[in-house]
Amino acid sequence: MYQFSYLYGVLPLAIIWLAFFFLRKDLRSAMIPMSLLFGIGGATSQLVYAVDWWRPDNLTHTYVGFEDYFFGFFFGGVVGVCYEVFLNKRLGDRELPKPVISFRYLGGILCFIFFGLFLITDIHSYYLNLFAFLIPTILLFAQRPDLIKTGIVGALFGIPIVFLFMGVPELITPGWVRATWQVENLSGKFVWMSPREDFIWFIQAGGFIAPLYKFWKNKVEY
Repeated sequence: MYQFSYLYGVLPLAIIWLAFFFLRKDLRSAMIPMSLLFGIGGATSQLVYAVDWWRPDNLTHTYVGFEDYFFGFFFGGVVGVCYEVFLNKRLGDRELPKPVISFRYLGGILCFIFFGLFLITDIHSYYLNLFAFLIPTILLFAQRPDLIKTGIVGALFGIPIVFLFMGVPELITPGWVRATWQVENLSGKFVWMSPREDFIWFIQAGGFIAPLYKFWKNKVEY
């Protein structure tokens, strides 16, 4: 019944991604690596989320579907440049040297907390995710406080995205959320139609991803 629902949720992100891609050709060099990076992240993280958070049906009826990759691909791409699109900013090279705790170390910290602790502890994936985003985000902003405003815009952009991602499938295939999320393992509280944990996830992910390319490539916005 819900085989296509996940795809319906990804579709609005794909439309936004295409709009950004064609309207801001100057940002394609940022969108593409962020999309590829988080496409991989979307697919691999589902191996963890499926254990205790949600288990969406997909076209292939497999543990991880290509929808997971495309969700991460489109989400990473649009959030990664949302500040520049909405505020009509451009990217330029930063004169100061790269931060001491570099992009690869932030990625290593995130992967250790999320994947490493998943393998050796029984901590719920929501809490692993919470700290996997939180600690690298704090380290990023501590070294690049000029990117805090970018993170705020990304976090705010996560709010309409979560409602599109939940709302479109729920409108077309009613009952998708309740049938897909392991509500018994979560708080059971909702923000409109979104489980509270997912509402927080989209805000956190947006706040982390939006400034990440600028941090990675030592760019400034102007």
